[in-house]
Amino acid sequence: MNWQLSSNTQIPTDLLDFAGDDSLLARLLVQRGISSVDQARAFLDPEAYLPARPTDLPDLDLAVDRLNRAIRRQELIGVWGDFDVDGQTSTALLVSTLKN
Repeated sequence: MNWQLSSNTQIPTDLLDFAGDDSLLARLLVQRGISSVDQARAFLDPEAYLPARPTDLPDLDLAVDRLNRAIRRQELIGVWGDFDVDGQTSTALLVSTLKN
C-alpha cells in the first residue's frame, strides 16, 4: 500500500517538538486532524485517552429500545462485524452479551 504524504502539510511547532522532531509522525497526526499536543497525547498515550461516553452516540436510545423489543419478542438479531482483530473481538463480545 502506498501512502502519499503531502510535503506542504503545516505542522505546529509544539506538535513537532512533542513528536521528538519526527516530521513523519507529526505530519501523520496533522493529516488525521490532530493539531495540538493534547490531542496527540490522547491519541498516542493509552493513559491519556478518554473515550467518548456511550450516550454521545446518536440515536443510541432508539437502538437500545429496538434491541430490547427484539429480545422480548425473541426475534432474530443479525450482528455484523468487520474482519480485523478488533472487529472480530467486538462482534464476539456483542453476540455473547446478546445471548446472555
